[in-house]
Amino acid sequence: MLTKLVKKEQTLFSVFLFLVLGLQSCGNEPVQPVNIDAVPTNVTLKRFDKDFFSMRLDHLDEDLSTLQEKYPLFYPFYEHDIMGWNPSGVKENCQMLLTDTNVLKLQDTIQQVFGDFSEQMEILDPALRRFAAHFPESPTPSLILAYTEFLFRSGTDSSMLVIPLEMYLGENYPVYPFFNIPSYMLRRMDKYHLPTVAMSAWLDQNFGSIPAGNRYLDQMIKEGKQLYYLQSVLPNTTDSLITGWTGDQLTWLRENEFQMWTFYINDKYLYSTDGAFYMNLLSDGPFTAAPNIPPGSAPRIGAYSGWQIVKAYMEKNPSLSLLDLLMETDGDKILRESAYRP
Repeated sequence: MLTKLVKKEQTLFSVFLFLVLGLQSCGNEPVQPVNIDAVPTNVTLKRFDKDFFSMRLDHLDEDLSTLQEKYPLFYPFYEHDIMGWNPSGVKENCQMLLTDTNVLKLQDTIQQVFGDFSEQMEILDPALRRFAAHFPESPTPSLILAYTEFLFRSGTDSSMLVIPLEMYLGENYPVYPFFNIPSYMLRRMDKYHLPTVAMSAWLDQNFGSIPAGNRYLDQMIKEGKQLYYLQSVLPNTTDSLITGWTGDQLTWLRENEFQMWTFYINDKYLYSTDGAFYMNLLSDGPFTAAPNIPPGSAPRIGAYSGWQIVKAYMEKNPSLSLLDLLMETDGDKILRESAYRP
């Protein structure tokens, strides 16, 4: 079992790390600081959800036209890409949403949970300004709140970041059980996890998948880059919200950090290119479902290991930008220069 490796294995592994990584250890929670005061405040919030549900049934043609004029870029995206409506059935679909008592009750719940969304904007506005400071060539999106019939947790295009608030009403929201959502995912469906999901989506929109090789080492460093990015744009957010791990899971990861590396080496994971062999170490779930790892483990142990490597690497290379980090594809270089020791 991962938590029951013997001392002899630990001694051999210490020698391996000494040879590969050197003697230095990583520091504590580094982030990439930026001066957001120098970044113009141009993050706009648009309440499409409120404007949509404010339409009047007896003036639907007029109000729908007004809605289309107010959102010339977003409305076609909403109609076609998000809701998948046939143009000939738009009015009928709008009527259905505007008269569905369950949907209207949901909008009341959203108002109770989020109000004017100012609490979230206090986090998202500086986060997006930090993003702009780190990646000045990338656009700053409009934040658009919209009802999407529980289709996804976020949506983006080149100039918009769409957030469906019905996906963040708390794990006890009575409708969620009907979707058979696993409990480990349900736990994160609240307003506190919303900024992390939004900022992850905006990174994906601008950079797609972070480039990486196909070895386990490369893939866990890729996951570590994602977490380091989130830590950089959301520096005042707790590790649990950044990572999705619970406090107990983070404790387990810290306490078993050395044993995890012993496991990677002994079971020949580190340089494996067989995704089917190592993917369970990176996949989300209630725990890491891999041979010789106990059910009481945290999920995604590889992501945690990659995060520690990346933090150590960036501390050792303070002149590197966040963009430099994301674009560096040499996993061996990152591991070596991090001088990381668990």
